[in-house]
Amino acid sequence: MNPDMQHTGNRRKVLLGSILISIGLCLGIGFTFTLLGSAGRGDDGEKPAKLGLVPYIAPTSTLAITETPLLPTAENIDGIQVGSVVQIFGTEGAGLKLRSNASVSAGQVFVALDSEVYEVTGGPVMADGYIWWQLASPYDELRSGWAVSQYLVTIQ
Repeated sequence: MNPDMQHTGNRRKVLLGSILISIGLCLGIGFTFTLLGSAGRGDDGEKPAKLGLVPYIAPTSTLAITETPLLPTAENIDGIQVGSVVQIFGTEGAGLKLRSNASVSAGQVFVALDSEVYEVTGGPVMADGYIWWQLASPYDELRSGWAVSQYLVTIQ
């Protein structure tokens, strides 16, 4: 057999094989789409609703950013909460200034000494970089005010 004839025969085989593979792929893809299309139909043969695009609407106003950090929502910070009994601790003898409001600029009502015991009646309030609790003496109703939490420890 002539080598040119043999080469032409191989070309025909490759061409015929390529055509058959292409037909097979087309049939397979078509069959797959048919299955996928019918899989989404309900018992009544209707297709489910298609999802559409929702247009983006730009906001017309901006949010104000506050500098006050948020406090935990449980209002229980370091074991302190309204109704807790706390003791003044760690002032190294200087005492803790109780103020008329939760602010370092508020007027000083009196100075509570280390080891004194108070009931927490209000708070927490975040102001001036501190967490403040309103305290009241269980023995003297005139001794009440706002104190920073860093010098308070809860007692049982």
